[in-house]
Formats: sequence, C-alpha cells, structure tokens
Amino acid sequence: MAVAPKSAFGSLLKIGDGASSETLNTLLGVRNLGGPEYSLEMIDVTHHSSASAYREMVASFLSAGTIPFDLLYDSNDTHHAQLFTDFIARTLRNFAIVFTDTGTETHSLSGYVSQLTLAAPIDDAVTMACVITVSGAVTRS
Repeated sequence: MAVAPKSAFGSLLKIGDGASSETLNTLLGVRNLGGPEYSLEMIDVTHHSSASAYREMVASFLSAGTIPFDLLYDSNDTHHAQLFTDFIARTLRNFAIVFTDTGTETHSLSGYVSQLTLAAPIDDAVTMACVITVSGAVTRS
C-alpha cells in the first residue's frame, strides 16, 4: 500500500471555551502549526557491572511537549484575547488539532499557554508566535 501524502492546508487548531458542556472553537488566522512533540524520557541506570560497558536505560515518562504556532494577530478577536487571559491566569485549557489527512485525525489535549510573542514588521502583518505546553496525555481519534 502506498503512502498518500496530503497538504497540511486546512489543518485546524481549536480552543475550548471552558464551559461544562465544552465547545471547541477554531482559532482563526493560524499560519504555522507544530506538534505535539511526542517524547519518552529515559533514566540512565548504568552501573559499574553493566554488561559490555554499554549504557542501560529504563523508560520513564511520556511527554507531548509543546504546540508551537503562529497566527495573524487580531486584538479584537475573542479567542486571540483568550490566549492572553489564559497566559496571565495560568489556565489549563483544552485544545484540539485537526489534521487534513483522509481520516481527519484529531489530537485532543490540555495545556497551558506558555509563550506569546507579538511581532509587527514593517513589511508584513502583525503576528503572534504562541506556545502551548501540553499537560497530560493526548487523545488521538
């Protein structure tokens, strides 16, 4: 079976509204979207009697890392403003990334807005670079 690559155009980043019956709303203006950055932490348990002088490792915690993204910033956009509110309040928020593959795979997660960087270059639009640090497991569906 051959791999059928898809364009990333149309991928979505959604942010939860925090209500008891939560709705995830699309963050508008997202240009570049990365992550989750899945990794497995390793513990070095090498000791003086380790076989063949090779390091011995034990698997530890899983991490989904961060979700870095850039967006065209609009100070009047409710969801853009929510990113600032969540950053200042240190709010754990639900997010989802919907990819454009055939099955429209979704990665649902909780995370903190851990970085916001505004930019206003003379020859481009006002943008904001953002980072969400994932807390806990990611659900793929």
